[in-house]
Amino acid sequence: MQHPRLNLGLIGFSTEQRASLQSILGKNMAQPMPTAGMEGGVNFFNRPVWRITDFREANALLLNTEQARWDAANILHFHSDPQHPKLIGVRPSELAVPYGISGACTNELSAILPGNVLHVVLEDEASVQRACQSFEALLRPLRTAYALAYHLIERRHELDGGHTFHLIRSGVLDAVVDVPLRRIAMRDGLRPMDLDDAAWQRRPSTAHSPQDGFSVWMIEEVEWIFAMHCKQFVLPARYQRMPIYLRRLPRVRAGMLYPRHNRLLQWLGDKPCTFEFLTSVSQEGGEQLMRDLYALYLCRAITTSTRRSRYAYQGSPAGADPNSDHDSDADSELPSPDSLGTAPAGLQ
Repeated sequence: MQHPRLNLGLIGFSTEQRASLQSILGKNMAQPMPTAGMEGGVNFFNRPVWRITDFREANALLLNTEQARWDAANILHFHSDPQHPKLIGVRPSELAVPYGISGACTNELSAILPGNVLHVVLEDEASVQRACQSFEALLRPLRTAYALAYHLIERRHELDGGHTFHLIRSGVLDAVVDVPLRRIAMRDGLRPMDLDDAAWQRRPSTAHSPQDGFSVWMIEEVEWIFAMHCKQFVLPARYQRMPIYLRRLPRVRAGMLYPRHNRLLQWLGDKPCTFEFLTSVSQEGGEQLMRDLYALYLCRAITTSTRRSRYAYQGSPAGADPNSDHDSDADSELPSPDSLGTAPAGLQ
């Protein structure tokens, strides 16, 4: 099973410190790490890959408390961030992602941090590795959603719209894929590796998702997670040479959409756009733009077909529904994950 790439945000670190940490993370990509007590104690060459990214899009955060200051409202203030030289305020109690601290921790600072906060010694590779492992354990729901999306794409031709599928492992119901309602329920505590051994049982469409002990996602949400975190992806070539039309907004929770996604949806909502135009107006590089388009493509939010676009149906009740999930343009060229190689609140 392929593992995702995960995003680490840094706040309060100098350019030199960021480079040192990136070097350590790069070494972890090239060698296995012992995982005793985690995921069955197996050594993985193909573990999640960590990369340093914008802290606003991070799956986990490291805070350098060396130069931090705090106020009466228990907000930490940072200045020395090369990407964001302006003042950054962090309220640790409201952070929506796992985090750790690096640097000195005074008695006053300890008073506003949880007692089990993760301490990371930046100069110690083993300490950084342990931090990554701790973050990966806390991010298990995201990693499991990624793994399920992997299997969904792999089995896409088997998932007819009239049935629900139960994922059974050793007699235990691990997940329910409700194709008619485009919904997924995953058992709490499910691990990514568990999905490799699950049997997919076709059930009637009325065999809906259980409620107790299961978390519910839209299918588009796990597909979005896959697109954002897969190590490699393939956007069909037609999206780089033909006008791109918006079919609908992606059916994902608002927290999954970053500002750049909202800008992209605004451009596509105004008029059909070419890849060349989007490249010229986007603040991100071409690879990031292609990944964002790939996410919209997996979620069936964009098309290169005029008749399937939202523009073809505005003001007209006739014809096919652009919100329909039966879209050959979107489904026919979805690549298998195996063909892809290795496939936050609280901030002010």
